[in-house]
Amino acid sequence: SPFLNHKVSRNLPFDAFGLLALFSSRLGDVIEMARRHSVQTVAHITVAEGSGQAAGFEFCGGKAAIIPAQKGIYAHANHVVGKKLKSLVTAGNQITSAAGASHHRQKRLYELMEQNRGRLTPQIMLQNLSDHENYPISICSHRDKENHTTACVIAEPTRGLLHVTRGAPCQNWPITYKL
Repeated sequence: SPFLNHKVSRNLPFDAFGLLALFSSRLGDVIEMARRHSVQTVAHITVAEGSGQAAGFEFCGGKAAIIPAQKGIYAHANHVVGKKLKSLVTAGNQITSAAGASHHRQKRLYELMEQNRGRLTPQIMLQNLSDHENYPISICSHRDKENHTTACVIAEPTRGLLHVTRGAPCQNWPITYKL
């Protein structure tokens, strides 16, 4: 076969990585693929398998950072978490992250999820994502055009369901997708 000696590119295109992840049967395979190839994008994605295991993937500059779930729960805001990518964060990124209160939002979401560990439901998660404690730097943010929540996503991998709001979760009802 002409592909046996084919040299594989270090960085996969984002859409190719997404398709390969989608058709992978195990989270471990996706983690290995990310470590081996990385992805041509600057982004964060979350991957979950049907068993409920999940991990986050941050990509930047040809590097990949894998962020495991914390005791079975996972959340990610809009800042770099992976130690491997911290050196790539610019002053501009730090200003944007601080303006969006990303660190606070992620910490607060983990606190709320921990309070309901073992009984989290999509309804409880929607309530958590609608939280306004410490406004204007709250989880649900609609301070101005520059700093606002554009969507929320709640995954139920064991049921194959994805609940998505368009806009702030405190103002919009989720649409449920069967995966």
